[in-house]
Amino acid sequence: MNCPRLLILGILLLLPAVAGRYKLNIDPETKEGFVLQQIKQERDPAKKIEMMIQFVDEYPKDENLPWVVEQLLPYYSEKKSWDKVLAGGEKLLSFDPKDHESAFALLRAAEAINTPDVLRKYASLAWKTGDLVTDSVKPKDPTEISAWQRDAENARNLKLYAEYTVYALAKNDAAKKEEYLQALEQLNPRSVYLIAARQAEQKANMTIPAILEGLEKEPYNPDYLAILTDHYMRLNELQKVVAMSGRLIESFNGNHRPENMAPKEWLAKRERYIGQALWMNGVVSSVLGIYHQADISLRAAIPFMRANPNLLSAGLYHLGFVNYRLAEKGEPNRVFEALKFNQECAAIRGVYQEQATKNIAAIKSEYNLH
Repeated sequence: MNCPRLLILGILLLLPAVAGRYKLNIDPETKEGFVLQQIKQERDPAKKIEMMIQFVDEYPKDENLPWVVEQLLPYYSEKKSWDKVLAGGEKLLSFDPKDHESAFALLRAAEAINTPDVLRKYASLAWKTGDLVTDSVKPKDPTEISAWQRDAENARNLKLYAEYTVYALAKNDAAKKEEYLQALEQLNPRSVYLIAARQAEQKANMTIPAILEGLEKEPYNPDYLAILTDHYMRLNELQKVVAMSGRLIESFNGNHRPENMAPKEWLAKRERYIGQALWMNGVVSSVLGIYHQADISLRAAIPFMRANPNLLSAGLYHLGFVNYRLAEKGEPNRVFEALKFNQECAAIRGVYQEQATKNIAAIKSEYNLH
């Protein structure tokens, strides 16, 4: 699988600039409140910054400190005062561990510092922060759902960005490549970047004829099957992609663990391969018109794709498509599934968003749904 830098640039465009997460609660009767009022009323930007810096020094325990620190982060970033960005971002995360915007600022500062240990530290912090957000419970108040969905999407992008920074370390330092890949595996054993790196390693060490020969002796060897699935995808031999990815899925769902392989190692291989295998099997089955198989594989793939909005949106789009086709072929209740998956796809920015939106209107019109 290719992991182009363009994907990361797209993610950066989706991630927000820090500003606006913390609110002021000014008590004008206190000295701190009086100073904050002056800060808010100050029109000179330079003077305002100076006053905020002084406030942080003089009132380190004030309840409004997060608001002040948040205002200062863009200033420190612009001045390339990366140590102050790190100090400020960590302070904000101590107030709110789910502050994914500050975690993003920390990761960008770590990139600018460009020291491997610093990058690893803040990539891990960013990923864990994003994970707290994506694992948060959907609010019951309907007015809060839109913001919750937006935060979840940004958090997923942040996690993917954090994974890429560690992957880039591995790609750029051959001597420590394995150390960095293991660090990436600790972050997310399902990372698309980890899968890409491991598959690239295997391809470098084995030829396709050798793999095919090995597969005759070990028909459910997941490493062989993963390489062949990717190989046939590149050649656009779609029937073989379905066959190899299907056997790869079967290798993990059946009793095919080699006797000389520990259960923990087998589980790690499953984490590495199963999500991508399900996704490829589902998407290609959809293209080939094998709709029931596509539906089964893609539904199983969705939980593995949550950290990658691009793969997730493609999977949801194809789920909408195959369920629409199955509705046409005599399973009328499938139309509600088609509508649901298109709606989920339309909520994700990407190449499928516009078409999914059109599909929603077409399905509602065709089936008289409101």
